[in-house]
Amino acid sequence: MTNCSNLFAASALALLAAAGCTPTDSDQPVAIAKSGNTVVISTSTVTTGGFGCGGLTTPGDGPLYVSNDRGATFTQLATDNIDAPVAALAVHQQTFYALHSHYSGYAIEASQDGRTWTQVAAGSDEGFSLITAGDSLAMVHDNGLLLSRDGKTWIDHALPAQMYNPIFTVAGKQTVVADHGGAMYVTNDMDQWEPLTVPGVTSMHRLTNINGQAVAFVHATRGSELEQPFLVQLNLATPAQSTFIAIDETIVNLIDAPAGTLFNDGSAASNRAQLATRADRTDAFIAAAVDGNDVVVLRDRSIAVSADGGQSFGPATELPLR
Repeated sequence: MTNCSNLFAASALALLAAAGCTPTDSDQPVAIAKSGNTVVISTSTVTTGGFGCGGLTTPGDGPLYVSNDRGATFTQLATDNIDAPVAALAVHQQTFYALHSHYSGYAIEASQDGRTWTQVAAGSDEGFSLITAGDSLAMVHDNGLLLSRDGKTWIDHALPAQMYNPIFTVAGKQTVVADHGGAMYVTNDMDQWEPLTVPGVTSMHRLTNINGQAVAFVHATRGSELEQPFLVQLNLATPAQSTFIAIDETIVNLIDAPAGTLFNDGSAASNRAQLATRADRTDAFIAAAVDGNDVVVLRDRSIAVSADGGQSFGPATELPLR
């Protein structure tokens, strides 16, 4: 991978210094993963100048923060030599995986302890999401869907069409892929893809799996000309019968926790088939990790841990972020 973003950041910092600014770095949480006693958090670094100098997001230097005591304390790790931020974290067979993504390419690294990382896959396309899907790891990039059962041998499957910023999920034996324009396809074997059309959907932003069902975050027109945000519980056999649930614009993430589905605004639906019926469960969060009955939610500068599947959460633990 190139060092373009590092060169850009260095040049920008030099300009700030020349203007009399005093740049400072702060870390913004991005993703979280947990396995056993180890918790890993990835960040993106924001550099801010002095008065009148504005700010600059540097997309390559966010450090990892690692805990080996279930999130009680964290250690900051220096960034490695891959010039791309950690955009996603996943756990597969008790091994951590990190997706570094940049417009010039992606790299996937593996670690047993969250501290020492080894590259296991790389490509020249931009990578997007990395998830554990059944017995496999899966990552989508500009032109394909990368799968691995052991985290070492990877098979790249072509996407059914040219897609802009593709998103995907796996629900049972079916894989669903879509782009932000709303084009969507489903496959049972990664070779034969069938197009899916959900009436009214104008754009699609995220796909996830809740209790074995594919759920989409979309904007759609439903009975009016105005676009509104919805969760859509996809009916893959009969897309026109998919269930639409009106949501607020701030709902951008769902977590399939043992005690129910957690929404990133802190509410929860105990009945996964009835996502419209929710109650307050915790404070709003950015991302979350589920490890057995443990659920860890990541907030702006803290985490909170649940030991009962997400039913209740302990007090917030502040993170030692810059």
